[in-house]
Amino acid sequence: MPRPICSYEQYRDTPLSDIQAKFATSYDEIRALISAIPEDDLITPKVYAWTKTSTLLSYFVSCTSSHDHWAYDEIRRWKKAQGV
Repeated sequence: MPRPICSYEQYRDTPLSDIQAKFATSYDEIRALISAIPEDDLITPKVYAWTKTSTLLSYFVSCTSSHDHWAYDEIRRWKKAQGV
């Protein structure tokens, strides 16, 4: 399992409202970034050499919604293990 960039211990004493505000800011920043990229650059494969045969959009999906889904599942499993 990949090691998370930030950990529970790092934020355990941070108020939930602060965590939610940080998430909202990050979400707004990534939406602005994606919105600034021309649609053709997002959906056309090989526009950027480092994407190889993929689209830039597929990278954004894996770093946003797919990551959020993974994190949600991890939190749910942790809560279940804790009896929460």
